[in-house]
Amino acid sequence: MARVCAVTGKKVLFGNKVSHSNRKTRTRFEANVQTCSFPSELLGRAIRLRLRY
Repeated sequence: MARVCAVTGKKVLFGNKVSHSNRKTRTRFEANVQTCSFPSELLGRAIRLRLRY
C-alpha cells in the first residue's frame, strides 16, 4: 500500500541527508500514515481510513 493520506493526499518526500563532511545521500521522508476507524451512523459500521497524524 502506498503511504498516502486519504484526506490530505500527503505523500513521501525525497531529500538529501547532509553529513558533517558535506556529503549528500538521498533519503525518503515517510508520512506518518496510520489506519483509523470511525463509526458511521448511515452505514451502521465503522469506516477505515489511512490518515496522517
